[in-house]
This record gives sequence, structure tokens and C-alpha cells, in this order.
Amino acid sequence: MRKVLVTLYTLPADATGNIPVASSDRDLDAVVASAEKEMLRQRIKPEMKDLAAPDAPRFRCLQTIMNEKVVHQVCSTGFVE
Repeated sequence: MRKVLVTLYTLPADATGNIPVASSDRDLDAVVASAEKEMLRQRIKPEMKDLAAPDAPRFRCLQTIMNEKVVHQVCSTGFVE
């Protein structure tokens, strides 16, 4: 049996402590690229995945299987208002 660990990241908080909304694909790309860089630094080779469901925001994820048991996903998404 595999376990799944899902980590959701947001954009960094601004000077007043508010977390900006990731409103563009560029924002998502920045979050995923930063996470991917850190994973590669730790010698983890992630696979890029886009997860989508009807009437739901798209998630961009980096996925790797650790120790042949744990699926680790680092995901970011934009919110639809």
C-alpha cells in the first residue's frame, strides 16, 4: 500500500502579511519552478503533472515516489472567484 503526501504552496506573503492570489499561469510556474529547483538540489527527480477536473482549478504538481512507498506531490493552483 502506498501513502500520499500532498504539499500545497502559495505565493510569498507581501509586506503587510497578506498572501497574494496566484492569478496567472506565470504565478503557478514560479511556485512550481522554485519547488522543482529545491527538489533537484536534494537529488529528488520529480515528474511534472497537471491535474485537472471539470469546473475546478487546475493544479500543477511535481510528483516523485520516495522509498518506493510514499508518493510525494508538490502542487500549486490558482483560485477561481
